[in-house]
Amino acid sequence: MTTTTTTVERGYGYADLPGLMGLMSGDEKHGPAATSTLDALWVLYDRVLRVTPERADDPERDRFLLSKGHGPMAYYAVLAAKGFVPVDWLPGFGSYQSPLGHHPDRVLVPGAEIGSG
Repeated sequence: MTTTTTTVERGYGYADLPGLMGLMSGDEKHGPAATSTLDALWVLYDRVLRVTPERADDPERDRFLLSKGHGPMAYYAVLAAKGFVPVDWLPGFGSYQSPLGHHPDRVLVPGAEIGSG
């Protein structure tokens, strides 16, 4: 029996973010541009924003709007670490079949509030 590991089960932390980003492969990753936002994204999702996967549809939740077009790699790593998206989605980043596109899509990515990029 195969089980899917999600961040909710494992409980990823800040130190895991480079490894989560490393799972994403393919062209056009914009790794350095994404990495520049990693600390800010982590602090927001870990200590500031009042939003969790369980409260993702709560009208009283805080909302984060990513406007940096080359930042989704870090954004997806943080969303995975916090349990919004399964970690096993990360290796497909940017592929045709993946919900994790080069620009976030609020319809496809749990936790994303807007499509941007």
